[in-house]
Amino acid sequence: MKGTKKKRKKVTTIEGLAELMVGEFGRVDGRLDKMDGRFDKMDGRLDKMDARFDSIDERLLSIEGELKSIRLSISVIEKRLDALEESVHNMRGYSKEIDDLRAQVRSLEARVAKCEAVEK
Repeated sequence: MKGTKKKRKKVTTIEGLAELMVGEFGRVDGRLDKMDGRFDKMDGRLDKMDARFDSIDERLLSIEGELKSIRLSISVIEKRLDALEESVHNMRGYSKEIDDLRAQVRSLEARVAKCEAVEK
């Protein structure tokens, strides 16, 4: 029976098993360290994104305040134009000037409305 070798049953010792387990645990520990590093990087990126969102929120609040101020100014201008129109009812030059100013007010109102629509 030449050529046929009988397979020997591998004998596992406690020491051998312990070595194998220590090696495997070492590899798992190394992988966990890499994953921890990746999570740390992701945390840093998320912190940066949070800071950017905070900055955007602050700017939006500022813009909203400016839009309210512009709306208030437009309202005041319209009231003054109404009073001026009453005062100079039939004078040609003033009437045209008032119409031009009202056109500008409408243009400003449209721009404010467009900005408000973008916010929402």
